[in-house]
Amino acid sequence: MTTQLHNDIGFMKSILPSHYTVKNTVKNNGVRCISPIGIGVDGSDDDPEHWGYIMKAIRNEFGSRFMEVYHNTNYCHVDFIVYLKPL
Repeated sequence: MTTQLHNDIGFMKSILPSHYTVKNTVKNNGVRCISPIGIGVDGSDDDPEHWGYIMKAIRNEFGSRFMEVYHNTNYCHVDFIVYLKPL
C-alpha cells in the first residue's frame, strides 16, 4: 500500500462514524467504506444533511483526484467506494 493510499484511508476514517471499516479497493484505485448500519436517522434509510457534509469534505480533500462515489448498496450508504485518480 502506498503512502498516499494510506493517507486517503486515514482521511476517510476521520470523517466517517466509527462503525465504518475503511480499506483500499482491490485495484488500489479507491477507498471502500463498509458499515453494518450506515448513515441514517431514527431508522430512516438516509440522512441527506450528514451525507452532504461527508461529500463536501471528500470533494475538498481530494479535489481534482476525486472521480465518483459508487454505492454497492442502495440504502443508508452501508457500502460505497470513493474512486480517486492516482497522483
